[in-house]
Amino acid sequence: MTGRGFEVIEPMEPVLATPTTVVVPLDGSEFAERALPHAVETAETFGARIVLVGSNEDGGDIDATRSYLRSRAVAHGHQEAECLVVTDRGAAAAITLVAGEDGRAIVVMASHGRGAVRHLVLGSVAEQVLADHAGPVLVVGPRADGSRVMRTGAGPVVLGIDEHETDDARIAMAAMWARIRHARIELVSVVNPLRVHNPAAEEHERVAARIDALAGPRTITVRSHFIENHDPANELAVRADTIGAGLVVVGTHSPTGAERLIAGNVAMRVVHLAGCPVLVVSPAHSRTYA
Repeated sequence: MTGRGFEVIEPMEPVLATPTTVVVPLDGSEFAERALPHAVETAETFGARIVLVGSNEDGGDIDATRSYLRSRAVAHGHQEAECLVVTDRGAAAAITLVAGEDGRAIVVMASHGRGAVRHLVLGSVAEQVLADHAGPVLVVGPRADGSRVMRTGAGPVVLGIDEHETDDARIAMAAMWARIRHARIELVSVVNPLRVHNPAAEEHERVAARIDALAGPRTITVRSHFIENHDPANELAVRADTIGAGLVVVGTHSPTGAERLIAGNVAMRVVHLAGCPVLVVSPAHSRTYA
């Protein structure tokens, strides 16, 4: 099955299921709608269904909200998209309710990251979704270029690597995206400049070997970068912009809990700074592994 010339892939291994549902929260703002082109590309590539979600906890006009969601689906060529209005809970809870708990749904949403003050696209809403949703969340930040996701040739995938053990879900999602887009993967670690020994070097070797195993018959080019700095979010965003990345993949925290390179708040800062979408993968996504 194909959509707009994109390949719908099968799972790389029986370790990580491809998303079956793309959940897109909208609040009526143009900013939130910036997520829609990315959601459409994601759904068509994976052969997944699209669900548009609105929250009417404040007692707004349900029919008007549903009509708005339907109009957005039609405008983006997905008349068959499901449009749901959740009336008994707030935005973040509505999103995670619709996405479900099995990790096979990917949430695609816009967020201002840190510093927003209004609307569904508040950074706090995205952070809550990152904390509660079992699957990956593709976040379109304020600087994200609308053309830089999914399309072959859109740029490499930047994968943020922890100094210790990087969770398998994050590695597998980066490999999956790279396979789809025939892109290389840039492994990036931001390390403490005061350290004599760089423990991330060994981790890069392990991750590269894991990506090679996941690539199957295809070859995924992997490059490593070690940046000495105390600000991982800024450095990841700068590196992504420098190489014209199409996607940054980060995690919410290190599974070891030690010296977290990519904590939830750091992930949101990457969203705020990066010129491309950011795929945030929680260790909870590992529940989809065999």
